[in-house]
Amino acid sequence: MLEVEIGAQLYNFCTEADAKRITHAEASLSDAAKSARALQKSTRKDEEDKNLAIEGQIFKSAAVVLRAAEPCKQTIPREDGCGTAILFFFAVKKLDNKV
Repeated sequence: MLEVEIGAQLYNFCTEADAKRITHAEASLSDAAKSARALQKSTRKDEEDKNLAIEGQIFKSAAVVLRAAEPCKQTIPREDGCGTAILFFFAVKKLDNKV
C-alpha cells in the first residue's frame, strides 16, 4: 500500500508494545475475576449469616418446647400377644408463647 519498508527498530517497538498491551489486558481480566470472586464470597457469607440467625431462632424455640416437655413412658401390648412394647416420648404442656 504505502510501500514503506519497516525497519528492525520499528518492528521491535511494535512487538514490545503488543506484548505490553496483552499483559495489561490479561491483568485487567484477572482483576475483574478477583472482584467477582470477592463479591460472590461476600454474598455467600451474608446468606450464611442469615441462615445462622434463622437456625438460632429455631433452636431457641425448640429449647423452650423441650423445657416445657415431660418425659413419659408407656407400655403397649403387642399385637401378636407376645409381651409389650415400651414407648418413650415427651409430653408437652401448654406453652405461654414467650420465647
